[in-house]
Amino acid sequence: MMVVLFYISGCVSILATICVIFNNNTVHSLLYLVLSLLSVSLNLFSLKASFVGAIEVIVYAGAIMVLFLFVIMMLDIDSVTINFDNKTGESFLLKKFNLGVSLFMSSLLFVLLYSIGRIDNCFINIKNGAISVKQIGITLFGGNGEYILVVEIASLLLLGALISVLHIAQESKTCFDNVVFINNNKKNK
Repeated sequence: MMVVLFYISGCVSILATICVIFNNNTVHSLLYLVLSLLSVSLNLFSLKASFVGAIEVIVYAGAIMVLFLFVIMMLDIDSVTINFDNKTGESFLLKKFNLGVSLFMSSLLFVLLYSIGRIDNCFINIKNGAISVKQIGITLFGGNGEYILVVEIASLLLLGALISVLHIAQESKTCFDNVVFINNNKKNK
């Protein structure tokens, strides 16, 4: 039964993610993203990783997606069309996206290399079965503090993402010539 649930939720996750990519309406795209995250959490529940599945539902599908939906509805954006620059062939948003992806990947590479250097000590003794949340907390924050740097780097990465979003939002107020917002709900008066 769990295998069937795993495959069904995996297919739903893939289809919802494809709908996120190819949908023009931003609100519908965000709702497909919520569906994708919920199906990923269902995959985690079917793999008996109930804590990670619950965190996926609470943090990602709950808090972050509600925040995204609030921002999109507050800006009253129905669909976004990106106009390309004639000189370079790239759009303003694409350049910002590439910068953000490169910063994220370099930070991820740093954390990965740091973790690989400490690979001997990173495994918890799992002879007795499932790992409890208390063991995860003690491993990350307790003991001799060997993972404090990784947790701090992750928090700095989230802070950098927040600052980048605020910077892009402030710049986008001055450069609406690169992005055309199409709003079908409001009628011209």
